[in-house]
Amino acid sequence: MARVRNQRSGIAMRSLRSPFFCRGRAIAALMTVAAVTLLALVWRPMNLLLDRITLPSGAMPKLDGPYLPGHMSDSVSVHGRPLAVDIWYPRDRPPRGEAMQAPGASSRVAGDVPAASAILEHFGLVENAPPVAAPAKFPILIFVPGWNGGRRSNTVLNATLAAAGYVVVAIDDVGGEASPTGDAAHNFDFSTDAGFANSWQVAERRLAMMTERVSGVIGGVLDRSGGGADWPFAGRLDPETLGVLGFSFGGSVAAAAPRTDRRIRAAANLDGWLMGAACAQGIAAPYLSFSSEFPGLEGATRSWSTGRRLMAKATVIDRRCQRELSRAPDTFALIIKGTQHSDFTDGLFAPALRNYVRPPWGLWREGQLKVHEITVSMLLSFFDTHLRHRGIPSLLSERPGPHREVVWIGPE
Repeated sequence: MARVRNQRSGIAMRSLRSPFFCRGRAIAALMTVAAVTLLALVWRPMNLLLDRITLPSGAMPKLDGPYLPGHMSDSVSVHGRPLAVDIWYPRDRPPRGEAMQAPGASSRVAGDVPAASAILEHFGLVENAPPVAAPAKFPILIFVPGWNGGRRSNTVLNATLAAAGYVVVAIDDVGGEASPTGDAAHNFDFSTDAGFANSWQVAERRLAMMTERVSGVIGGVLDRSGGGADWPFAGRLDPETLGVLGFSFGGSVAAAAPRTDRRIRAAANLDGWLMGAACAQGIAAPYLSFSSEFPGLEGATRSWSTGRRLMAKATVIDRRCQRELSRAPDTFALIIKGTQHSDFTDGLFAPALRNYVRPPWGLWREGQLKVHEITVSMLLSFFDTHLRHRGIPSLLSERPGPHREVVWIGPE
């Protein structure tokens, strides 16, 4: 009897507790949904706040090149039409003890990042100053911006390359012009799988448009160089030392361009996915690829966020391609730890609060300078080796190399 009574009381207690347990689970589920909803509501305003709160700039990057940078706005003829370009070039440093010439209007050159203007003034940038008087011819780099980007998105990097002795010709993306139409007006869609697939098809067509533009710019620049003496660079550019570099989609263009234009002797990709035939057929020139870090990449391929999931899947495929390509000689692929996509533009120096609270750098000002130093040193080692035949190949060939922040993407 006691056992039966105990069983009955246990059943009664369980029946009494069950509603409470069910109610508790329901409350927990509701609280989870509420927390996710609240996070979704505040995420965008919080990100905007992190971008709008600014802190004063600290130390400036060094300009170790033998020259100072000059800049001019110009145009070249591409298929019979003028195309606006920005040209960055080396100019003479003043003799020791002589005051530096007053900087030009660098704020108009620095795109949308005020800190970049301060850096260019710190570099002593001068508008339309005469190029360096040395008789040697300059190696040429064509810079390609990201999707819908403009030619002034990487002013600090281009000025630094100019100070090292390169003439950098920066162009606009087809979507960065005043009134783009058709595929050029398309914004990359990460909202749905179908939208992303369509955007990728548009990107393949734009890749062909941009590689054709790069070839046209090369032809226009070399034509002017071989023409009359009224152009500052007439007879001063070396067609045998020609490279291309680009950021994001511009990096995709840089990787594809040597296959369509054999005048290109080396290509560098700043965090762009490989597109077109590059992955299957390889890069038709020495190649250097930089990638930003993607924390939790494998897990992100299953993310509830459609945009993050699609971006992660594309990045996984790209890393696989970069790894396979790195088997080829003179092909290098690396990740800089702690970086995000915009760190390969002037956005690296934006004084937004978010740039001061990012791991693993601690005080991000130190991280900014380190990322800039790594990017510049690797680019110069690469281009100096393959265009000027005088670089420091050990920066690219030694593993792990001098920069502990670099992770090499290599064959498994």
